[in-house]
Amino acid sequence: VDGKPSGTKEFRALAACLEALSPPGERLEIGPLKFGVFGPKDDRQYPTLMAHGRQLVPAEWGAGVRRIVAAAYALVWAWHENEAARTFVDGPPERSLVVLIDEVDSHLHPKWQRRILPTILAAVKAIAGDGGRYQVIATTHAPLVLASLESCFDHGRDRWFDMDAGPQGTRAESRDFEPEGSASAWLESAAFDLGAAYSEEAEHALQAARALMTQRKPGIRAIRAVEALLKRGLPNEDPFWASWYFYKTRWGAHDAPR
Repeated sequence: VDGKPSGTKEFRALAACLEALSPPGERLEIGPLKFGVFGPKDDRQYPTLMAHGRQLVPAEWGAGVRRIVAAAYALVWAWHENEAARTFVDGPPERSLVVLIDEVDSHLHPKWQRRILPTILAAVKAIAGDGGRYQVIATTHAPLVLASLESCFDHGRDRWFDMDAGPQGTRAESRDFEPEGSASAWLESAAFDLGAAYSEEAEHALQAARALMTQRKPGIRAIRAVEALLKRGLPNEDPFWASWYFYKTRWGAHDAPR
């Protein structure tokens, strides 16, 4: 890349960074430059990635791969340009690195979302090296990204800010990072403010069912009307059906189990 041979430390750093950020089960490996991509008169050189024994030029990369390659290149380029600047300025080199990533989950498969931020943290730490200070500021709309941080979140060093848009603009509120476990639990947490990790139709059916279950004397007709909503929104294997069958049996609406 940049016309530099594969033996340079910059190339090796980029290759290592790409490997660290690779999706599960697939290695992002830099291939040789390719000529004539757009016909015999095209004398330009194009970078490639190797995938399944094929050379893929940028036009053949998926959106997620393009984004990760760009992020890796930017990280390595910025840090090594900083080192090169030492020859032009007096004083010690800058040893601090701040990385800002908007929508870190963008275009990534859920398997990749589940590991992308921990691997970015590891890659930035490796680039900064011993004695280097680094900070990663990332935004996300993916519950799997938050779930992936549960095992590595340092409460003494890391921060989570919940950002909400309102009439006065976007507000960022620092919150305690408490593990939620599954991605579904994160969806129903303060991070995403969803009433349920279901479709809207299923969520409305569950709300109607729970509201009915608080009534002292629900009518059989009301029970059957809510059950019709549940049948449209919930799969047969949903655990809520066990509670619902017990409830409707109690009030004499017991037909065949769901």
